[in-house]
This record gives sequence, C-alpha cells and structure tokens, in this order.
Amino acid sequence: MLNIPETTELIQKIRTRKEIKQLASHVLSKTMLEKLGDGAKIVEFKSVILNYADKNENANLRLKRELYREIKIPSYQVRDLLEINKGFFKKLVDNQILVSSYQKKWTYGMVKYFSYTNILRCIHSSEFKELKKNYDANHEKNVKRAAKANKTKLEKGVHMLESFDFRIRKIEPDLIYRKMILTKLNHDKLVEEEYPEKYYYISSPSYEGLDSAPEEDRNRWVDNYIRHHLTNYDKISDYLGQIVFKQYMYDNLLSDWVTKQIRTVYPFYKRNTYVSQYCKH
Repeated sequence: MLNIPETTELIQKIRTRKEIKQLASHVLSKTMLEKLGDGAKIVEFKSVILNYADKNENANLRLKRELYREIKIPSYQVRDLLEINKGFFKKLVDNQILVSSYQKKWTYGMVKYFSYTNILRCIHSSEFKELKKNYDANHEKNVKRAAKANKTKLEKGVHMLESFDFRIRKIEPDLIYRKMILTKLNHDKLVEEEYPEKYYYISSPSYEGLDSAPEEDRNRWVDNYIRHHLTNYDKISDYLGQIVFKQYMYDNLLSDWVTKQIRTVYPFYKRNTYVSQYCKH
C-alpha cells in the first residue's frame, strides 16, 4: 500500500498566501471564505480548511485532490515511496508511465518533481502493474544474490582483519585523561595558529577549558586518544584504504573489530563511562 502522507502533513508544505488562498477556494464554501477575509493569516486558513474537511466528507475529498495535485516531491522520494531502484524508475519515466510536473536545477544536476496525482495515476496503470510484477520477482532474486555476495565479502574482511598484528599500548587508565587533554590542547593550538578565523568568536584553547567540557565530549576524546595514540589503528586503516577496503561495506566491520580488540585492554572504550569512573572533580 502506498504510504502517502496525511492531509495534515501535506498542507504544511504550503507556505505562501497565494497557494493557501487558492486551496481554500477549492475546499471552503463562499460564506466561509468571506468570513475569513483576505487578511487572515496562513495558519488560520489551514486551521479552517482542516477543521471543515474533518467534518465534511466531500470537502475532505476536494482537499486531498487539490493537495495531491499541488504538492510535488523529488525523484528520489518517489523511488522510496514506490520502493523501486533507479533503473526501474528511469524505465517508468522514459516510457511516460510516470510523468513529472517540472524539473529544477540543483548543484548536482537537474531533478524532476512529481505530483501525488501523477504518482497515483502511475501505480494504477496496467503498464506499471505488469512491470512491477516482473520487477518484484527479479528484485527478490537480486536481493538474495546480493546478500550471499555480501556474506562472502564479510567473511573475507574478517579473515583479513584477523591476519593483522593489532597492537595496544597499555597504561594505567587514570593516567590516560591528562595525556589526552595535553595532546588535544597541542592539537587545538596548532589549529588555532593555522586557522585563526575558527577561534575569532571563541576563546583560545586552554587546559581548563578542555577539562570543563561536557562529559560526553571528554569521553569521546579519551576514546579517540586510545585509538589513535595507543594502538596502531591508523597504520592499519591507511593500508586498508590503499587496497580499497573501505569501498566494500567494511567500515562498520573495521570499527566493530577495533572496538572489540581495544576493549580487551580498556573495557570502558566507547561506553561513555570513562570520565565518571576515573575523573575525580
């Protein structure tokens, strides 16, 4: 079933007085329009329209018809709505089964926009139903094939990660905090020197400022310090980047594997508990 937003959500996409007055002229009676007057606010128009449509079935049908015709969504939202891929979407557009209302130029190219009216007309057409039937059958096979391929890639990725000599330098947990603060302070001072405009409206970095930062931030800094300064994670990550490892869905795999390794030495890693456990203020 097509998951089209409710009228209460669609009407919020109308932002101008011209649009809301045009919508009101199709939904409200002449008496109601006169009572509202030209000086009514947009929010007042919307409230009256929704209340009237809620009580009057014919008004509700008129409201839906006008909103479906006037509200347009970009192509990527249409694909999500129809649950189809780019190839099938292109076939629908090229064969005029799905017709766009207009197209708009963005920085990454031209984007087509479609009204809900045209989307509904498309899905109720015999051409769409036949194509969608074949698409669903092939799509299910492709999903299974992709899942099998991904499983194979994951197994290869796990095997590759386990072949690395992942090293973790162990120091007392209560000593990590001061080392982390000093390391971050040096880093922030270098950034301030290189990009002074970044600190134009804020104070220069200081030990006291970092030490009084929100607990969540300090926990994250400790995690970053452990990963980048107490392990050989960066060397492994750089190597994997060179062999196009990260292009294959392995980002989460690498992160999970590193987390598991680090927690054998520092159990608090990425658990947001370090500051409360080791910092006494």
